[in-house]
Amino acid sequence: MCSNSIFDFVSSVFSLSLCSITLGGFGADRFYLGQWREGLGKLFSFGGLGIWTLIDVLLIGVGYVGPADGSLYI
Repeated sequence: MCSNSIFDFVSSVFSLSLCSITLGGFGADRFYLGQWREGLGKLFSFGGLGIWTLIDVLLIGVGYVGPADGSLYI
């Protein structure tokens, strides 16, 4: 039996991964995490021409990238 915090974490990672895959080229995933500077960089470089977006999908999937305020997820 899973605790709610683990379920919430997994569902947040899934929704953020989906956001990163679909709107990552516009920096929406970084804006969602509160990292607006990186979001602007991705927005104006079209996700690093796709490379930055692919790297972010991997980093989000393994849990390396998180919210700017240090919480688990928004």
